[in-house]
Amino acid sequence: MEYLVNFLNAIEPGILKLIAAKDRALSKFAEFIIPRPETRQTFRRRFKTLVANLSHPLSNIVDKWIETDVFTVANMISFGRALAGPVFLIFVIHDAGFAAYISVLALVVFSDYFDGVIAKKMNQQSETGGAVDAGCDKVFAFFAATGFYQHFWLVPLALFALFDLILIIMALVLSYKKRHNAYRGTGQIKANHFGKLKFNFQALTLVLFLFNFYPAGNYTLIIADVFALGSIIRHLRPAKENV
Repeated sequence: MEYLVNFLNAIEPGILKLIAAKDRALSKFAEFIIPRPETRQTFRRRFKTLVANLSHPLSNIVDKWIETDVFTVANMISFGRALAGPVFLIFVIHDAGFAAYISVLALVVFSDYFDGVIAKKMNQQSETGGAVDAGCDKVFAFFAATGFYQHFWLVPLALFALFDLILIIMALVLSYKKRHNAYRGTGQIKANHFGKLKFNFQALTLVLFLFNFYPAGNYTLIIADVFALGSIIRHLRPAKENV
């Protein structure tokens, strides 16, 4: 954490200069678009009123995210993994090339490991973080699978969708019950080794598809489905805490 603070302090002067340059550019742009100062002042006043009306509910949302451990460094990395899903799909649609595909997949797999390490090192481990981590895995997997849908065998693909849907429903139900103090079990909303292996084998399926090894990729997806089933069982029968 100390290294992060020192880094932010080091780059702060540069950031302030960029903000000042941005403000000057926006001012010049506003003068060009709205030459009359009176009209410009009226527009600025109305825009400030609009921002003020929007900022209060948005700040409440951000405050709630901070209180519930959503807005953390580890979760931002996970959210980036989710955003990589549409990027990967766009690359496939426009045939961006092998280097682009592998670069995205490498970043995604690395981030899936790195966010857990960051959460542990920065003491940001929480059920919310576990739900964000697993959910972002599923978002990426959905978009990535869409790009190669024509190469999947029906049964492994159907199981892939079914098991992920079950995991999502389980997480939502457990989260709802915990928020309303209606859960008395020991289950937790967090990533487990089965889920991580499932995601890694799903990524391996995509790599094999990139090399046109479609049967091997489908067999790999079957292995991923087995680990998905293991993740479901693991959530249904959580390990007992050591006393």
